Amino acid sequence: MHEPEWISESVLRILICAFALAFARTGEAQWGSIKGFVKVDKPVPGLPPVVKKGDATAKDAAVCAAADIPNESVLVDPRSSGLANVVVFLAKRPGVIHPDLANRQSQAADFQVKGCRFVPHVLVVHTGQEILISSNDQIGHNIHPYPFKNKVSREVFLNPTSVLVLGIPEQQPIKVGCDIHPWMEAYWVVLDHPYASLTNATGEFEIRNLPVGDHEFRIWHERAGFLDSAHKIAVKEGMNPLDPIVFSTAKLDR
Repeated sequence: MHEPEWISESVLRILICAFALAFARTGEAQWGSIKGFVKVDKPVPGLPPVVKKGDATAKDAAVCAAADIPNESVLVDPRSSGLANVVVFLAKRPGVIHPDLANRQSQAADFQVKGCRFVPHVLVVHTGQEILISSNDQIGHNIHPYPFKNKVSREVFLNPTSVLVLGIPEQQPIKVGCDIHPWMEAYWVVLDHPYASLTNATGEFEIRNLPVGDHEFRIWHERAGFLDSAHKIAVKEGMNPLDPIVFSTAKLDR
C-alpha cells in the first residue's frame, strides 16, 4: 500500500530543510578569527624625536620643525609592554577567501604626508589596490619606495594627489622614503590576500574570517625584521583568542 501523497511531500520538505540547515552550518564552520597580543619582555624607554620642534638646522625647518616629529621605529606601551606597528600576516594566500574580503582591492588606500612625516607609518595594501598619495605640506616631497619585486619609480608630487598601484606581492614589508627629508620613513605591506593585521598602540591585533585549519603566519617589525617567519596557529570556528606572543627587547636593538 502506498503512503498518502501529502505524507510524502511533508517528509520531503523535512529532508530538504534538514539538508539546508546542515549545509548552512557547514558553511559557517569554514571560517574563524584570531585575536592576539604582541609584547616585549621588559619595558622600553621612549625614543627622542627624529626632528625636534624649533630645530633650525632641519631641512625646511619652517614646516618640518614646527612640531616634534616622533620616532616611530619602536613604540612600546608603558603599561602592557605591547609593541605597536608589528605586522602579522598569512605567509601565503589560502585556497579560499571569505566573500566579505574578496574585493578588498576595490577600495583605495590613503597614504599622506603631514608635517614632514608619513601617515600611516605602516600601511597594508592588496595587489592591484590603488594607493592615494597626498601631501598637506606646502613644500616639496617625493615618495621613494624600495620594493623587492615590483618595479616602480619615484613618485614626485606634481599634483595634489598621486596614485600608485603595485601588482606583485612582496615577501616582506618594503621601505618607503623621501629623498629630500631623509628622516621620513614608512613601510608598505603588499599582499595578494586580505589576511594581515597591524598591532595597535597597546600591541593588540585581530584577523577575521580565516579559513578553518592550520596556518603559518609571519610576524615582522621594522627594527627586528622577522620576529617569527613561521608562526603556526590552528584556526577553529569562531573567535580564537591567542596566548600573548612575547619577544626579547634584544631583537629591537639593531
